[in-house]
Amino acid sequence: MLVSTLRQRILGTLATSTLFTVACSGQTTPTTTSTASGPPSVSSAPGSSSGKTAEDASSSAPAPAASCVDGRKERTCFAPESILTKNSGYGGRPDRDAAPPPPPTRDANGCVVLEEVMNGCCNEAISGPTLEDGKCCYEFCAGSCCGRPLVIDGLARVAEPATRWDWAFAHARAEVVGPPRAALREAWTRDALLEHASIASFATFTLELLALGAPPDLVRGAQAAIADEIDHARLTFAIASSHADAPLGPSALDVGGVAPQTSLAAVAAACVRDGCVNETIASAIAGAQAKNAVDPELRATLERIAEDESRHAELGWRFVQWALSLGKADVREAVRAAFEAPVAEAPSIPEGVDVAVWRANGRLLPSEHASVVRSVMEQVIAPCRDLLMFCSASPAMDDRRATTSARS
Repeated sequence: MLVSTLRQRILGTLATSTLFTVACSGQTTPTTTSTASGPPSVSSAPGSSSGKTAEDASSSAPAPAASCVDGRKERTCFAPESILTKNSGYGGRPDRDAAPPPPPTRDANGCVVLEEVMNGCCNEAISGPTLEDGKCCYEFCAGSCCGRPLVIDGLARVAEPATRWDWAFAHARAEVVGPPRAALREAWTRDALLEHASIASFATFTLELLALGAPPDLVRGAQAAIADEIDHARLTFAIASSHADAPLGPSALDVGGVAPQTSLAAVAAACVRDGCVNETIASAIAGAQAKNAVDPELRATLERIAEDESRHAELGWRFVQWALSLGKADVREAVRAAFEAPVAEAPSIPEGVDVAVWRANGRLLPSEHASVVRSVMEQVIAPCRDLLMFCSASPAMDDRRATTSARS
């Protein structure tokens, strides 16, 4: 999905709604500029340190590093005030009257302690913090951020991979041998497990929409997205299986602890990250992967996923627009804060993998991934966010909120 196409679609979705007509009719929309108030930036790349060692850096004593399933770790540095925590990442209060979550626990350098930190893909930190050039640096297990995660207690949850044929569409065996084959299998399996978890995430979102009294078009959109995610999971498990000796699928998904939110502010904040940010990025990433793919079947699969994800992103933007039309200051603040959260680091390439083979099989280089994310943040999310927030603050929208409140 081209970035320009994404921008036109989402801006068109927002501008053609009744809510836009009420809020922004006759007003001048804001111009997005690259300033400090612009979109959140992609977090700094691994290795961009000042050259200090752990002993030289002024920091808390880091906890012993945990191991990652695939042995790969990613290092990310944040400004102290921009660290994503388990309380704030998919923030919001359990209900309108509940007290706000406690502030994060910080060490002497102002860095949030290891136990409370996660990244933009909901992966908890496994080591850190170390203070370098005024930023707090942590390590996370590598993994992609593919669309809408299933978040339970602040962490993304997925099933374990299993050998089974029923979740994999028929897909030709890929002619790849050596280390690239195992790396491609692992990468596509991670994506497939995230797509599988998105089914449960959209099911939870559907319950949240019903609890909030959302209009039927939003509920219908969430239900349609569930069917899309089932197909996405099957398609990506088929791709993973093409690099394996046996068909791959998911094990049983642990949904213990799933608890739909009933707070408009909480659901809106989560939807900013899941829909407005993650799924908008996911659509562009899938489109870029399709361009790299040499196999026509793989390219068509990725183009389909890109199209579906763009519709899921539009659904997210429409819901947040609706939430802002009803909510008061708490909803607006939750949405604003969610848009300012940092974006996940680009995944790295496993060692020993030929770059040309990696790209030909529909994967992106870290530089390509970062470039797509940067373009989406600057050219899609920033202008759409500015339009959304500008119109939600209009006097006409305040009148609509007052009328709606009086009726209820």
